[in-house]
Amino acid sequence: MMWLLLGIIALVLLGFAAFILSGKCPMSVEIPKYTTVETQKNVEIRDYTSIIVAEVYIPGEREKALKSGCLQLCTYMCKGNAKSQKISMTLPIFQVKKGDKWGVLLIMPEKETLLSLPAPTNHHIHIKGFQPKRFVALKFSGSTSEENLTKHSEKLMTFIKEHKLTPVSDPIYAFYNLPWTMSFFKENEVLVEVIRTL
Repeated sequence: MMWLLLGIIALVLLGFAAFILSGKCPMSVEIPKYTTVETQKNVEIRDYTSIIVAEVYIPGEREKALKSGCLQLCTYMCKGNAKSQKISMTLPIFQVKKGDKWGVLLIMPEKETLLSLPAPTNHHIHIKGFQPKRFVALKFSGSTSEENLTKHSEKLMTFIKEHKLTPVSDPIYAFYNLPWTMSFFKENEVLVEVIRTL
């Protein structure tokens, strides 16, 4: 009986450890809404509605910028703002290169507006609204190394070229797990905005 009890405890602990390492949130998290225009294997053409984002731009190496940006944005959403107001968490975490800096962005919950969102106390964070846009997204799992991100970005650009779409943005990375998540748990995407033809 004792060995059975120890076995059950070990399985529970292993499950909990896997849950933590996966970087998944323990509660339901809002994902931005979009309409799928077309799907081909792991590539989707999507129409997103208008959105509001919180963004911060950080110089330096990409992974360090991602971790720093996540911390700053999570602090803003966890009462680190002018109203000490808690904002519901969303996924994915977006990252995009702009000059010599890396932008880290979170889309705000659908219920929020530019008027309802509290001002950041961190002057590096900015709140912006965007009109509806069309993106092409390529889904992939695993490592978010520079090599893997570049490989999937190139695959996406090949798809865009072959389908005679017109890109209007650099590749945007989307991460559905926290930066310190183990590679084999990671769910990722790379997106490029394209001109809407229809």
